[in-house]
Amino acid sequence: MNSSTDKIVGAWCGTAKGGLSRITIDLKLQGEDLTGAFCVDALVGTQATRALDLTMTNLMFDGQTLSFRMERSEGPAMVMKLLGENEALFSPGLDPEKLDLSDPDTIRAMKAHQVILFKS
Repeated sequence: MNSSTDKIVGAWCGTAKGGLSRITIDLKLQGEDLTGAFCVDALVGTQATRALDLTMTNLMFDGQTLSFRMERSEGPAMVMKLLGENEALFSPGLDPEKLDLSDPDTIRAMKAHQVILFKS
């Protein structure tokens, strides 16, 4: 494991805006390969119910930003950008060729899907 990968390996958790779901990204090294699981728990009161549990694919980490896709998904790449030593911002990756990233509605929708994650 190199120092760049050390920063990202581990369990990252955060609660989505509105408090209705919790996202967990669990990153591990298998040999030299970065692997991961993406989980979403639905939150109702004090109860958490697993709503989604997927293997992450196509993981690429440049030392600051991790991009990945979900197994069986044709959707956009997801992004996790480090903000600090144990803090990251998770969001869907956006393709500037398909979306107007200067459009206020697009910006609002993008921000609504961002989640701050903390490494545990």
